Amino acid sequence: MSAALARANPLAMFRPLPITCALVCVALFLTACFSMRGADPDVEDGTLVQLTHTDATERNPVWSPIDDKVAFECYDDSRIWDARERELSGEGVAHVDFAAPPSSICVVNADGSGLIQLTDDLGDDTHLAWSPDGRRIAFVSNRRVRRGIYIINSDGTGLRRIASDTPWDQGTVWSPDGSELAFTSFQNGQHDIVVVRDDGTERRQITNDELKEESLAWHPDGSKIVYRAYLDIRMSGNPTHIYAVNSDGSDLEQITDSPGSYSEATLSPDGSQIAFVSYSDTGRGLTVMRADGSERTLLYRSILNAQAGHWISVESPAWSPDGTRIAFAARPWNRGSLHRLELYVINADGTSLQRLTHRTGADSKPTWSPDGSRLAFVSRPPGGPRYYLPEIYVLTDFNPSHQPLTDIAYSDRIPVWSPDGTRIAYVTERLSWDPQIREYGEIHISNADGSGQKQLTDNDSTDSRPAWSPDSTRIAYVSDYDGDADIYTINADGSGIKRLTNNDHPDSRPVWSPDGSRIAYVSLHNGRHTDIFVMNADGSDITQLTAYDDAETNHYNGAPSWSPDGKRIAYVSAVHGLYQRHVMNADGTQRVTASVDNCLSYDPAAWSPDSTMIAFGCHDSHLHLFNLSDGTVTSLETSDMYGYTPLAPNWSADGTHITYAYPVQFFKIKVDDGTITRYETVECWYRYPAWSPDESKVALLQNRDGRFEICVAEPVLVPPSELAP
Repeated sequence: MSAALARANPLAMFRPLPITCALVCVALFLTACFSMRGADPDVEDGTLVQLTHTDATERNPVWSPIDDKVAFECYDDSRIWDARERELSGEGVAHVDFAAPPSSICVVNADGSGLIQLTDDLGDDTHLAWSPDGRRIAFVSNRRVRRGIYIINSDGTGLRRIASDTPWDQGTVWSPDGSELAFTSFQNGQHDIVVVRDDGTERRQITNDELKEESLAWHPDGSKIVYRAYLDIRMSGNPTHIYAVNSDGSDLEQITDSPGSYSEATLSPDGSQIAFVSYSDTGRGLTVMRADGSERTLLYRSILNAQAGHWISVESPAWSPDGTRIAFAARPWNRGSLHRLELYVINADGTSLQRLTHRTGADSKPTWSPDGSRLAFVSRPPGGPRYYLPEIYVLTDFNPSHQPLTDIAYSDRIPVWSPDGTRIAYVTERLSWDPQIREYGEIHISNADGSGQKQLTDNDSTDSRPAWSPDSTRIAYVSDYDGDADIYTINADGSGIKRLTNNDHPDSRPVWSPDGSRIAYVSLHNGRHTDIFVMNADGSDITQLTAYDDAETNHYNGAPSWSPDGKRIAYVSAVHGLYQRHVMNADGTQRVTASVDNCLSYDPAAWSPDSTMIAFGCHDSHLHLFNLSDGTVTSLETSDMYGYTPLAPNWSADGTHITYAYPVQFFKIKVDDGTITRYETVECWYRYPAWSPDESKVALLQNRDGRFEICVAEPVLVPPSELAP
């Protein structure tokens, strides 16, 4: 056992130590075990278990096809010096890179126990592959003198070489029945696919061309081998394609035809589909197609970061055992580091994208457990070289507690529930770092469970600020289709677009009256004054409701919200840096002002169900209740963090409490005595939380990758007994 792996098991080192030191080692070992099995705050959902905890480097985990064992490559720095000593002594070590440690094959149980180092040569043992019965492991080795393809039993016995070629053999894969292995071999100046029986006999060459073949995948019925190939020349933009060939070498077929780069092809368990990473004219990112190359679908888009000069990385696609999902690694969209990677899983039809990790290092190489309930992967800590002491982790129980509704290849904003609680409208923004690509937004709707996604507008303009009509049949929105922002309406099925305003100044923030007959909105007129207007739902009878006495003074009147009885409108004003809350009649008369000093908040006020009070948050960390019956203001303290504004206040149907939000946290406060109850933490949150009409769900913005996506959560109240004193 090497020194680094021995350090993972202090009990193996007790004999030369005094009993006191031994007890200290036991204590440290137990502490490490307990610390590595807790929930990780950087995991989106599920439980994270660290399998390896050594001073060695671990890479490329592969789950056994039959049980709870994970094999991986382990790199021990201390063995560099062993190799150097043997080199100097004249023994010679084949192809050892003294700048990097040699690798061995290791196996560990999925709970982190039973770590075994199977090989201990001073060469590199890599490209491991489990046999279908889980009893053997094949790998490529450049070990001294006897380099080639090896097989070893999973308990470390029975090591034997079955093929002897060059140190550039790679990509070992077993045939489905476990009787043969395919690999890429460098011979006669070119890379070709070779198949050999598991006893080393009946060797046959499958390909013979100038292409370099790699990333082999055997069809489940054993009839074909799918692989990636390209010209092995050093040139920029070298095209690559996906090929298939019969296992006897006949019927070689190029599956992809569009110019570009195709890599990491992997067959679905039933052999009917191929997942791969594409960088071509037909799409860039994680892609799925039929095994014959037809019905290509882009599941996860890569975005060009023109400033950094590279595409956002997508890599390591891995099919779930039942063929319904694909795990993969991707670089977060807004991160500058080329080595930052996170894990995702997505349904094979492109729905239900879920981010699994949210960590500061690089998480990659996911591999599924046989039952599809867990993922093993490599995680590299931040702050060092790309392969600075990565460790193996297992992620379990990663069913989402919130349902992502939207595709984070784009940025989605401003979720708005339909009044009947069945659908959500939102804005999808096409964003790009490429200055040659125009950014714009479109109105979409989705059922509350994420199904039925539909794009309503499609005009290469910026469409935003969706607002449902009270009967949930129409949506008002803002569009700059004709170069200036105006108010439009559209039916919820995408038909019947109607322009309501046609001004030479921007109009925004449409809000329907409770009976659906009128729409209030904000308009920036004269280029300097923002005021509230109201019109009929067909665009007629436009009336200005607010103004400022001094026409020469810049002012803002905005954020209108209708009272439930439709008789009044609450709004925000700002003049000379002074912010105030007001309520006026729906015709603009009888304005009253809440006596709250300079409340820095533009969010619309929330009306009580009986239309007698409005609630709004301020940067003093209070919710303020303005009682219109007597003009008084009651302030409810929501946090001791001054400068944080409670967001999205929402009255309960009975008017007894108000829900509100802080980052990643929701609360409920009683109106009569200010008693606060906390909800369990909701990780999927950034801004614009929107409660469903029955208060059972909340639609949220999730900012995990620099882009926004919509998700729906069902917050759960924390029992009083679990609240901290």
